[in-house]
Amino acid sequence: MKDFFQGVTFKNFLDVITVIIAIINVYVVILVYKLTHKDVNPKLFVKPRLDKDRGNYGRAFNESIGKLNFEQRGLPEVQHEYMIWGIEVHNNGDLPATNVQLTLSITVQKSEIEEGNFEGDIVSHHFVDFGVFNKVFHFDYIPPNASVYQDLLTLQGDFPHAILKVESLNSTEGIYINKPTRVAFYKHPLFDELADSDDFRRLVGVNKDILYDTNY
Repeated sequence: MKDFFQGVTFKNFLDVITVIIAIINVYVVILVYKLTHKDVNPKLFVKPRLDKDRGNYGRAFNESIGKLNFEQRGLPEVQHEYMIWGIEVHNNGDLPATNVQLTLSITVQKSEIEEGNFEGDIVSHHFVDFGVFNKVFHFDYIPPNASVYQDLLTLQGDFPHAILKVESLNSTEGIYINKPTRVAFYKHPLFDELADSDDFRRLVGVNKDILYDTNY
């Protein structure tokens, strides 16, 4: 070992240090490039909106949902003012997003009720799936630090509850969501304005199968 160090000159030592510094510099450059490249890519996310539908009633009608039979037990007997469910796709990156494809699913739910031994007595109530529908939207271009808006569904109280999920979100530049992600839910607004048990029974549709019995 002593003989080895005796053979190392100051110049050799400087050469080794120079090589080590060069390797570190290369690593730093690669790391900075990866971080910078990641930062400048588009950053997409979805933001839901629920607004009053001011005068354009039914502009976001979904034919598949419209084919459901809403005259059955578990669905509201009362409606509310028209509302529009929409989504915004935001790009918070420093570069534009191109060929954006957004796949959404809407799970429409109805009430499942367990009644007690006395008339008007509801022992339990919860929402169950009534139908699931997918919708695909395409956006050619979303500028950096900007967003686009899309109507999704007009709501008027035909069902008590629904869940909105993003199934996937991608663009030419990258994949942002690749598994079902819940982003919003809708609940009939009159659930927050109940005056008595009769109002509740009407909202959960206890008597709707009687009111709309097709045998009469």
